[in-house]
Amino acid sequence: VGQAPGFFVYVAAVFVADLMLIFMWNRQFYVVREFGIDVLRLTAFYDLNRRIFRLYPGLRRSVNGSVVLISAAFIAYALWVPPKTSGWWYTAYFDLHTRLIQWSAFLMVLAASLIYVYNLWVPRLYKTIVMGFLFYLFPNALFFLILARVQESGRNLISLASSFLFLVTLSIWIWGVVRPPVELETSLAGVAEEPRRI
Repeated sequence: VGQAPGFFVYVAAVFVADLMLIFMWNRQFYVVREFGIDVLRLTAFYDLNRRIFRLYPGLRRSVNGSVVLISAAFIAYALWVPPKTSGWWYTAYFDLHTRLIQWSAFLMVLAASLIYVYNLWVPRLYKTIVMGFLFYLFPNALFFLILARVQESGRNLISLASSFLFLVTLSIWIWGVVRPPVELETSLAGVAEEPRRI
């Protein structure tokens, strides 16, 4: 837990919020749950980003600059591009939730791309977390785009698909946590090497 506290807080919050949602369903709580999880996901990414790139000071500065630019672009997008509000489900809240998921997905792609391109030495737990988020976020973003078209008629099916994706992603994360440790971690490219500073 101490290696990625933001991530474990995010996973625990998802479980607790889902249990609460089962026993006290209402739309207002659902909206609070979704935005709370969005914020925790982004917080987990920033914590993970700091931990992954702290061994590479030069690259870390470039990453931080890229994160700031991506974040600023999505904040501007959320503020100035009017949301679509047709239908009961596809409200302004849902539109903003979709944009936050897209924001998270872009940030995860940035981290994964740099690990792969620079063949960085990264602990397996961090790589597993990033890969799990990528597996979960991109299909979800696609599901929400589909939901924008089909709206209420496809809501239940897409919600079930999203829940199934999270369960598969959770199994990926569990595998990364419980798998016996190895002495030397490898990069996403699968090439073993000693840590190096960039």
